[in-house]
Amino acid sequence: MKFKGGYTNYGQTIGILMLDTIFPRLPGDIGNAETFDFPVKYKIVKGAQPNKIMGIGVGWSSYDIPVIIKGMKEDAIFPSVFIGNKPDLDLEILNYEIKEMTEEFITENPDAGAIILECTNMCPFTRMIHDISGLPVFDINNLVNFIHYSVKPRKYII
Repeated sequence: MKFKGGYTNYGQTIGILMLDTIFPRLPGDIGNAETFDFPVKYKIVKGAQPNKIMGIGVGWSSYDIPVIIKGMKEDAIFPSVFIGNKPDLDLEILNYEIKEMTEEFITENPDAGAIILECTNMCPFTRMIHDISGLPVFDINNLVNFIHYSVKPRKYII
């Protein structure tokens, strides 16, 4: 068996570009390697801060599909930590804020068919959002898993 070198490390099928941040990365957050059942490779983009990239390639067009955008309240802990890049958060308050936002969304949009979490930092709350809403919830981790298992399919029989 022959192997070819040329790289510093191997075994990752997924590479993730990361903002240059200090805020906590909870299990389920794309920046926490325990989120995935397979190795991922991270690269920090030096100087890329959350408050510098907001609005770049973010959001949805409702041209073909009706889309409703619901964000966190401006005075919420969530944006102060994840956009303000603060190193500490109170998980109890954050859970309450996510729960409140989900309940408001469902009340305001009873015909919604699915929820897409545009913010990668909301992924740790995907299950809670699903449990509250009863809707399918799509996040970046769904996409990363889809790509990984497309590049490296699971072995079932052969």
